[in-house]
Amino acid sequence: MKKITLLLVALAATTFMTGQTVLSHSTDESTIEGGVACASQETGIATDNSFWRSYTPSEFGVTEAMSLTSIEFGVGTADFAVAPYTVTVNLYSSDDVFPAGSFTLITTQEVPVVEADAGTKLVVTLDEPYNVQPDDEIIIEVMDDDEAVNFRIGQNTLGETAPSYLSSAGCGIATPTPTEDIGAFMDDFILNAVLSPELGVGNNELSQVSIFPNPASDVLNIKTPATVEVNSVAIYDVLGKRSNVSLANGQINVANLAKGVYILSLETSAGTLTEKIVKK
Repeated sequence: MKKITLLLVALAATTFMTGQTVLSHSTDESTIEGGVACASQETGIATDNSFWRSYTPSEFGVTEAMSLTSIEFGVGTADFAVAPYTVTVNLYSSDDVFPAGSFTLITTQEVPVVEADAGTKLVVTLDEPYNVQPDDEIIIEVMDDDEAVNFRIGQNTLGETAPSYLSSAGCGIATPTPTEDIGAFMDDFILNAVLSPELGVGNNELSQVSIFPNPASDVLNIKTPATVEVNSVAIYDVLGKRSNVSLANGQINVANLAKGVYILSLETSAGTLTEKIVKK
């Protein structure tokens, strides 16, 4: 599983060099804070919370089948933790428009979180990409049910294009409910879906490429399946300026890069793989 900490401002739908599209209802992600959650009256620790958003690709200009390859979510609060602990990301379909209908679980994935992640955005690459049609609704749940930790999803009040939803059996909120209807909280959850061109054989091989650690201080490791050969590498800053790096023995030396967010492009025998990376 790849995890990437990002501090970039995301647009409602952003297309990258590989045709990747980020579906986001957040109008501004420059601030990531903690927010509303059900908490124990005895300990004050947030628990038994599910944070929800839903997306329909056609509403973001998507006109052809694509693959849901990763989920992004902000981390607002992550304390009282024995690091790392995990939150659960669930994907659903529904027989009605969210939040109505009966949900069908598509996939579930455990995501490690540490206290240092507070105030950042995590990108979680799905173990199994899920192909979606333009009019399919993608329902995302980030769930924390561990009473030993205090996790709240990252949010801000800078604007959103659709409601953020919360449910919590512990607080008597049985179904996903807009945060504005829960004590008039104006929390805008940072919870996005990332689509890539529909995966064929070559892209399935690319999905097995691992890039770690991310964030990186000195060395970025590239691990590929035996069937994939890396032909060239390039790293670009957010302005598109290329940095002079090379791949040697499965590693890229990034020690001389300035701190910040970059785009890593790998030209391989199975196609081009582009990933956002962070130099810390």
